[in-house]
Parts: sequence; structure tokens; C-alpha cells
Amino acid sequence: KTVAEAMPNLVVCQTNTVPTLNQILRRKSSDNKNKYEYDYVSGRSVPGDGRIDFAKSFPPNGFQYSTIELDSMHAKQFCWEEQGGSLRRIIDAVDEQCDNYKEEKQQTE
Repeated sequence: KTVAEAMPNLVVCQTNTVPTLNQILRRKSSDNKNKYEYDYVSGRSVPGDGRIDFAKSFPPNGFQYSTIELDSMHAKQFCWEEQGGSLRRIIDAVDEQCDNYKEEKQQTE
């Protein structure tokens, strides 16, 4: 079996509603101590979760996965819903994934 075939179905948490910087601008610094300065504000933004852009949130080809769409930003995803997170949805999806994996494993034994 390949690594992808041996892995259980992955649960991928994704958000595409938060502007996510995916380009950092670098320019020569006027400061003699540092060769470059980095601009983390003016670069291009794309849909994502504030940390990971949506287009790059998928696993490599060959891996089986299911996705859950979240509406929280990356820093809040593992917080409870009352605090702006999505933890209950993530726990439910992972529980379902574990149950499916156990069933599939029992069927192949």
C-alpha cells in the first residue's frame, strides 16, 4: 500500500470567508542593520481563514478526505462556538471519521 492508501480518510477543515494574506512584499531596507524589510500588510489577499488560503487547504492528490466548511478564522477554529469558534463541528466530523474508519477496518479483517 502507498502512504495515501494506508491513511484513514482525512477531515479537512476549511474556511473561505476571511481575507488571507498570501503574498509578503520584500524590499531593500534603508536600515544598515537589515538588508531587507518585509511588508505584511500591503500584499495580495485571497479567500481563506486568515492563515491558510482556501486554494492551498486541500491534501495532496491520492489522499481520501472529506471537508467541513467553517465560518471561523484560523485562530478561533478550536474554540467553542460561544467564543466564535467551530470546535463542536470539528469534533463531530472527526468522530464520524473515526466511526467510518473502524467500520471499514472491521470489514477488511
